[in-house]
Amino acid sequence: MFRSALLTLVLAWGALLSGAPAAAAECYTILVGRDASADGSVLIGHNEDDAGDIVVNLRRVPARTYAARPPVILDGGARHDAGPRVNGFLWIEATTQTFADVFVTDSGVAMVSNSCPSREQDDDFTQGGIAYLLRRLVAEQAVSARDAVRLAGELVAQYGYTGSGRTYCFADRREGWLFCVVRGRHWAARRVPDDQVVVIPNRFVIHEVDFADDRNFAASPGLVDYATRRGWYDPATDGAFDFARAFNALRDGPVLQDGNTLRHWRGLALLGNRAFDVQDRLPFCVAPGRKLEPADLMLVLRDHYEGTPHDVTAGYREGSPNHTRLRTICTDATIHATVVRLHEALPEPLSILVYLSLGRPDTAPFLPFYPLAGDLPEGLGLGDPRHDDARFTREHFQDGAFEDGRDGLLITRAVATQRAVEQDYGKLAPRVRAVLDPLERALQLGLPALQQAYRDLAARDPDAARTHLLAFNHGSFALARRAYGEIDAILGAADEGSH
Repeated sequence: MFRSALLTLVLAWGALLSGAPAAAAECYTILVGRDASADGSVLIGHNEDDAGDIVVNLRRVPARTYAARPPVILDGGARHDAGPRVNGFLWIEATTQTFADVFVTDSGVAMVSNSCPSREQDDDFTQGGIAYLLRRLVAEQAVSARDAVRLAGELVAQYGYTGSGRTYCFADRREGWLFCVVRGRHWAARRVPDDQVVVIPNRFVIHEVDFADDRNFAASPGLVDYATRRGWYDPATDGAFDFARAFNALRDGPVLQDGNTLRHWRGLALLGNRAFDVQDRLPFCVAPGRKLEPADLMLVLRDHYEGTPHDVTAGYREGSPNHTRLRTICTDATIHATVVRLHEALPEPLSILVYLSLGRPDTAPFLPFYPLAGDLPEGLGLGDPRHDDARFTREHFQDGAFEDGRDGLLITRAVATQRAVEQDYGKLAPRVRAVLDPLERALQLGLPALQQAYRDLAARDPDAARTHLLAFNHGSFALARRAYGEIDAILGAADEGSH
């Protein structure tokens, strides 16, 4: 009954509006330029991969202007003057983790990151350097993706970066950027061409850097000279400067088992709809085989090399695809997945649409919501959302800070489902997907009517339109709770049948 009524319920939202008043290898990201997407939006898709029993906590932090903001205490103890103005933002927080948070700001800037181990081992820090707080400070201030690159570069120059290496992906309603930083003060950034798509595994993917093209590139001062001094680049023999070649950690072992090359190859092949030789240097970007929708990114984020020679489970007949000798895109370490659509032509709050998979996306639906509509639904997050630097950092790193409330989070229910499915993936995963796939499809199918109905109602009553959009947000997650109730019955029956 739940599945048969679902599509009618979702499509009715539009009518209602119009008529009613860690591990070393972590994460995976896709960035799509606006001319490469079906509707002219910039798309960013991300799997967050981390080790351990992590509480994934959501907060909708309202904007704030301090009369006198206390200094922000950075990772190494530096007292940073961050300025009085703070953007509002959606914060998808992987508690206790240094490099795992996702931010989507009210100014329309989305940011995620990927571990990219570098060959740099020397220290070059001021007052202990910066790591965890880099992205939150950028999220609090940035007004665009390009501005995020500027702010990140200034923070790295001022304090020095303490991680081995990382690619920060910044996107706004017009463009996407990659900001690749190595330990110390050296970095390079590149803009994603509007008609291209970029895939980032856990290796730097920026190759050539055109230092004369400041529209599409940026870099720290003296980058090439530094690489030359370290012996990582020889202008006489290496040709054009290649950032990835100079700074990536040296590959250890066969290319098919390095944890990154196959995932990079697979994403480019699926999105570009063309063949690549996995042994070759893969390109920075490709033109997609067709204009991309959010669903295309979701498909990649769920992938385990199904239908390729690298599917080592023989179509799930030989165990779970999340535990294999070849690291897949969706993997046991994936704690949540996100697709963000940033659309310049749509009015706020429609311009920012987030699809969130609570838990691993192969056994969880991507649930759409509009963060600018208002407060988050119950059961998504814990803790006071009002901006407070010291409290945020204390709660984030205090293991167990949200332990008492985690059983009430929807993601806890989703994780319980994925753990149960892992016991017999080949049999149980299709049964779970048979419940969740119709929910996901119906919610996506209803979005165009919902958006048009919102615009019609907003012309007459903006407050009512926003209220009903907020009702859609809450309804998406309420439907997911109902779906998990049906799944509980399926898994319970399967467990009884195994005894």
